[in-house]
Amino acid sequence: MIEVEVRDNSLDAFNKALSQFKKKVEADDFIQELKDRQYYKKPSEKKRDALRKREYNLQIQKEMK
Repeated sequence: MIEVEVRDNSLDAFNKALSQFKKKVEADDFIQELKDRQYYKKPSEKKRDALRKREYNLQIQKEMK
C-alpha cells in the first residue's frame, strides 16, 4: 500500500504530498497494472507484445548508434 503523510494543513503541504504520492504510484507501476488487468489478454498475446516491444527497442538502439 502506498502512503504519504501530510503533516501540515496548508495547501503547500498538500500539494507536496500529492506530488510525492504521484511519483510513488508511477514508480510502482500501479496504474499500468490496472490498465493491463482491465481486459483479459491471452498468454500468446502477451508473448507477442513482449516480442514486438523487444524488437522496437533493438531498432531504436541501432538507430542511435
